[in-house]
Amino acid sequence: QTLTQPVAGTAALRTCKIGAQSYTFLWGRQSFAGLEGEIGVIESSLQEFGAEIRRAGGHFGVVFVPSKLRVLGPACQFPANSELSDFSSHLGPFREKLGLWAKTQGVDYLDLTESLVAGARGNRIPWFWGDTHWNADGHAIAAEALSNWRAVKGLARY
Repeated sequence: QTLTQPVAGTAALRTCKIGAQSYTFLWGRQSFAGLEGEIGVIESSLQEFGAEIRRAGGHFGVVFVPSKLRVLGPACQFPANSELSDFSSHLGPFREKLGLWAKTQGVDYLDLTESLVAGARGNRIPWFWGDTHWNADGHAIAAEALSNWRAVKGLARY
């Protein structure tokens, strides 16, 4: 709501610059604060879903898709009074918890964070400047990472 129905001056506090380009962020701490308990529900649902896929003869894996702020935050120059200046305080625990769950459950797991960060460092910013959706570079980076992961895991037949 802050960006779609802006309060005067507030939307500018949720932007940054990478080089000369501005980027906006819709999600921050408010997107997960108070909902941390839902991680267990998500893990339980994934466990059930994985079991169903395996019973049907399929292979189950989980892919973590990071937020725009998680990937671009380290490269951002935020305005001095930005609420996102300490961007790491706006990153929830889900990435780490999901990775740990996958490891303890023996579930193949791909975290796209590093691939997307590497793309951004190489001037392939994965998101549209003012949106939460990937652009063509984001989709290409994710496809490359997924293809490589499937090859390494021997999952090409799935």
